[in-house]
Amino acid sequence: MDTLNCLSRVLLLVVVFSFGQRSQVSGIVLDRVYVHIINELGPYQKLTFNCKSADDDLGRHVLNYKDFYTWSFYVNFWDSTLFWCNFEWETSKGKKIDGSFDIYDAQRDQDRCDNQCAWRIQRKGLLSFNSNKFSWERIYRWPIPDAELP
Repeated sequence: MDTLNCLSRVLLLVVVFSFGQRSQVSGIVLDRVYVHIINELGPYQKLTFNCKSADDDLGRHVLNYKDFYTWSFYVNFWDSTLFWCNFEWETSKGKKIDGSFDIYDAQRDQDRCDNQCAWRIQRKGLLSFNSNKFSWERIYRWPIPDAELP
C-alpha cells in the first residue's frame, strides 16, 4: 500500500470516529458561529470591551445602551476554540466595574447555543441564551458583591 493511500485511510477513520462522537464536526460542516453582545446595563450606561482568541484580537469597542456587537468565526477541528472578553463600565456613582469572561468556549457552547450565541450584559452579570432550554441563563456575575452594584 502506498503512503498516500495509507494516509487517506487514516484521515477517513479520523473523520468517521469524529462524527460518531458529535452531531457536528467543526471545520468539516463549516457552520459559522455568531456571537452577539448586547448592552443592557441601563440608559446612558456605556459598555467598553475587548474580545480575543488565541488567534484574533477583535479590538476595543464601546456600546451604548441597547446597542449590540456581533462577530463570527469557524470552530476549529479540535473543538478548542475559545474567545474571552474584558468588559468594563462605570456606575452612575462613578465606580468602575470590570471583569474578564470566556464568552465562547466550544466545549461549553457548541451544544448549548448551537451557532448563535447571544449575551446580555447587565448590572447583575452576563446572561447567555441556552437554545436547548429556550431560556436565558446567568453564566457570570461581576467580580464584586451584588450589594455593591447600583
